[in-house]
Amino acid sequence: MKHISDPRILVNQTFRDIELLSRAVNWRLDFRQIDHGPLRAWVMLFGHAELMVTRVEFDRSFHQIGSPPPGFITFGLPDKKIGTLRWNGVETPPGVLINFTFDKNLDCVSPAPFGGFVLSFKEEILRTASAELGYGAELVNNISAHRFWNPEKHDSDHLRQALYALVKVAADDGDEGLARWTNVFNSDLASLMVSTLARDSLSPRLAGPGFRVAAMNRVMEILRNCSQFPINIEALCTMAGTSWATLQRAFADEFGVTPSSYIKSRRLAAVQAELIREGSQAVISDIANRWGFWHMGNFASDYRKQFGELPSETLGRLNP
Repeated sequence: MKHISDPRILVNQTFRDIELLSRAVNWRLDFRQIDHGPLRAWVMLFGHAELMVTRVEFDRSFHQIGSPPPGFITFGLPDKKIGTLRWNGVETPPGVLINFTFDKNLDCVSPAPFGGFVLSFKEEILRTASAELGYGAELVNNISAHRFWNPEKHDSDHLRQALYALVKVAADDGDEGLARWTNVFNSDLASLMVSTLARDSLSPRLAGPGFRVAAMNRVMEILRNCSQFPINIEALCTMAGTSWATLQRAFADEFGVTPSSYIKSRRLAAVQAELIREGSQAVISDIANRWGFWHMGNFASDYRKQFGELPSETLGRLNP
């Protein structure tokens, strides 16, 4: 393998605001907090232009929508202990390896608490590792055909052990510690990933989204293009061509909440993101009104229930 730079720590920070976390790691993701309460999230991002590793830990449940980093082949490896994760409408068993670049669309519902790794490789790194291990070009060529892999325990455990070790070294010794583990980072991670993909060829594939999820996805598309809030649920069902009962079951399966609760959480998240973006120039009532909150007393109560603080406290904390 050609010489590649030593990995370096790019982000190592705890966040109370998901908008600031998204900016720090430069993810193209819209995070929508589903459950109630203040957030504590930790992110460590390290690597270089050819390979990036991100460790994330959240104590809240999120609906994450967006796209993977451009120019990389990206995988997600959730912690086994979190149990079931919903990915593009499909329940994934513990330990599953997720292909972020399967359809260039990320739609994930993560439980609370949540922890996991995101690994982004330049294609050449995986091709070199595949050639060195004798698997040839087809293995990398076929990556885009699979939504998930069910790793054999041996390969999965080795990959996780290497990732946990790198995170510990980075946390304890910083860039100097990572420099001592350059070979592990630049060579072993790619080899372990290729071995995991190669030995999964006979594993059964997880089924795609079902009818209810398809209906819910139509609703999501309507919500993405909606400029008038709040929105009537019956009107939403009519526009999506689905029944109220089907929509209720779909949201319960996907998010564990009702459509009304999810939409309110989404609107509150949008208000919080605008408060953070506008900073000291923000006018709370104007932003709240834009997202369909007209009664300021009720809005403040809902906001505090969702995020553990009043909107004025969000602004005061970020703009002292």
